[in-house]
Parts: sequence; C-alpha cells; structure tokens
Amino acid sequence: MTLEKIVEQLKPEHYFNLSTFRYKDLFNEVEVVWDVLKKLPLYLKEKAHRDLSRATVHPTAIIEGDVYLGKGTIVEPYAVIKGPTIIGENCLIQPFAHIRGNVIMGDYTRIGNYTEVVNAILLGGTGSSKKELAHFAHYNYIGYCVIGSRVVLGARVTTSSLRADWKPVTVKIGENKYDTGLPQFSAVIGDEVQVGCHTLLDPGSLIGKNSWVNGAPFEWKGYLPPKKFAKGKNNVYEIVDKKPVD
Repeated sequence: MTLEKIVEQLKPEHYFNLSTFRYKDLFNEVEVVWDVLKKLPLYLKEKAHRDLSRATVHPTAIIEGDVYLGKGTIVEPYAVIKGPTIIGENCLIQPFAHIRGNVIMGDYTRIGNYTEVVNAILLGGTGSSKKELAHFAHYNYIGYCVIGSRVVLGARVTTSSLRADWKPVTVKIGENKYDTGLPQFSAVIGDEVQVGCHTLLDPGSLIGKNSWVNGAPFEWKGYLPPKKFAKGKNNVYEIVDKKPVD
C-alpha cells in the first residue's frame, strides 16, 4: 500500500512491541500494519516445516501438513492443526480447537476449546504467569487478523473479515478512509488489549495498545486509540479513558 504520508495509527509500532516476538522479521519493511498479512503466505511457505518432536500431542489430535510445534507446547484431545502453521513454545491448544492454516502463533499462547484460527498472526505472551500469557477463550473465531502480545479474548469473540458486498475491506480513522486492498481483513489488536465475551469485531477494526472493549453482546467497528475503554451494548457505546489496574 502506498500513502503519501503514513500516519501514526497505521504503523505496526503503534500497536506492537515486537522485541519478544520470535518471528519479528515478518514485519521487516512493513509500513502499514495490515500489509503484514499480505506477506504471511510466502513467509510460511519458506519457514514452516513439520516438526512435532518437542511438543506433547494427544493421540486423538489431527495434525496435517507443515506444522511446527515449539518446545513445551501441548496439543489436547481432538484438536485439529493444519499447515502451514508455526506454533511457538509453551503453548496450549485445547480440545476441539481448529487451527486451519496460514497461522503464526507466538510463545505462551492458549487457544481455548472449539476456537478456530485461520490466516492470523498472534504475537503470544511473554511468560507463564497469568498476566503474561495470551488467552483466547473457548468458541472464538480468530481470522484474517494481527493480534499483539498478552491479549485476552473472552468467550465467543468473533473477528469478522468479509464485507457483505464482497468489496475490499476499508479502514476509517477519523474522517479518513483507507483501502486495505484485502478481500478479507478483520482486525488489528494491539498489545495487552482485553476484549469481552460475545464481542463482534467488524471488518477493518483497529484497537490500540492497552485498551478494553467490553459489554455483552457488543459490536465494535473502526479505530480505538490506546489506553481507552469502549463499553456498551450492541453498537451503542461510550469511550472513556482506561483506569490503571494493579
């Protein structure tokens, strides 16, 4: 994507600290944050290879194609993982989760029961404590998105990636609208964001670092700045400053 001036809200560093991400070279020369998804298939074609030797995989789990599982990762009963996929160290893939391919998942990530992940970059967590992990609860749909470090998605969060008219997804920030050039694109979710249960993120959603989106059921569309709290019901909400949490 070519823009005369790349505004701050479009840059990867506005959303992510990539210093602990094992595959941060994927973001090399990426100026507009969603363009990293355009690089993902080729990157995985070059980097992904089948290696399950360092992980613990339940005999009922199904793993197909070029799937790499990092040291200490656990794949629980009846989970399905399809390549090309790279999953980092100390991750947990819970029963009946479905990783459909074109996925990079950072270390210390937990994928809940029946959660589906496809065409996604998840930066993962930074350690084994509860606050350091990346949590994606049960019955999530996580697709065509980029999600930062130590993010929490509550149960039944959906990242919607297709427009009803099948046109390329656009992003609106203030009065400016940007064409992503992507036929499917759901969201960019910054580091340490928390998204509450039963939330729908519409195509072209951007959520800044350290923000909260909460209220069940809740629908979010557009850009949320860092350190904000969007709260409400359905698509009626208010945005306030996020209060510090110990």
